[in-house]
Amino acid sequence: MTKRNILNALELKRIEPGTTKSDGEGLYYKVDKKGYSCFVFKFSWNNKIEECHIGSNITLAEARKEKDRLRELVKNGVNPRIQKQREKAELQYKLDNTFKTIAEDWLKNARTDRAKRTVEADKASLIRDVFPIIGNMPITDVKPIDIIDRVIRP
Repeated sequence: MTKRNILNALELKRIEPGTTKSDGEGLYYKVDKKGYSCFVFKFSWNNKIEECHIGSNITLAEARKEKDRLRELVKNGVNPRIQKQREKAELQYKLDNTFKTIAEDWLKNARTDRAKRTVEADKASLIRDVFPIIGNMPITDVKPIDIIDRVIRP
């Protein structure tokens, strides 16, 4: 049986630069020679040992929780390092594609057969009535009910 939860918060503060300590079940705490510290999850994938960075500004309890989640991914045949890259890319996609961003792109590329006054009125309406309510929502999260309940019938 693998030892787990070997480290404690006080020990983490005492770890010398250039040292790596195990907490068990693939969770490690690394401190490089410059003093930068982070939690790392080591796992076996295709007969190779791989590492997945968990974080540097998190508690030991949070690192253990994330380690458990990553272990479950490995158990289900998913490479945690690749999964974390996907999650990061999906988050960035959502941040880059808010309702406001998409609407502004639509306004810029508005059909040329529309009167300039109509385009300006649409823009003013969006800025005044819609952007403050759902402008920062990722476009993938905007549902018809959001528009009905928040914009049309607030």
